[in-house]
Amino acid sequence: MEGTSADPEIGITTAEYTRRRRTRSKSSTSVATVRIALIRERGPVYADPIRNAADIDRLLGPAARAWDREHFISVILDGKSRVVAVDEVAVGTVTAALVHPREVLKAVILTNGVSLILVHNHPSGDPAPSGEDVALTRRLKAASELMGIRLLDHIVLGDSRFYSFSGEGQLG
Repeated sequence: MEGTSADPEIGITTAEYTRRRRTRSKSSTSVATVRIALIRERGPVYADPIRNAADIDRLLGPAARAWDREHFISVILDGKSRVVAVDEVAVGTVTAALVHPREVLKAVILTNGVSLILVHNHPSGDPAPSGEDVALTRRLKAASELMGIRLLDHIVLGDSRFYSFSGEGQLG
């Protein structure tokens, strides 16, 4: 019935109620609200500042030498080169790990990191960087610079030795 109230509390007609619902559904936009929270897992505490690639090798080398697949790790540092977080970005295959700048930098931003050191292992035991390692390092350096984050080094861990991009003058 046209003249009857759709809602006795507000006293509008059914036709008016229907018109308002149609108008509201066309004009209102629903926007998803998200909340980002950092969940810190318990892990090793690294009290000493990181000064060079040998420090990273001492911290991660023993574990990395047992990995049977490539693991790509970000060691996130504060302004005094103390470890804020160690983020396992990717675990790949025996010969490769898929890494994207977005995934590397996400943890640095969420932990308020100032700089980072990239680390990955070569299950073959040979720490010589591949062409893909060199290209990825350049890409991550450019992305981190854009975000105001210093990329200090990219270290490739092998059986009993490591390769440091910074130490070899490959980081620029």
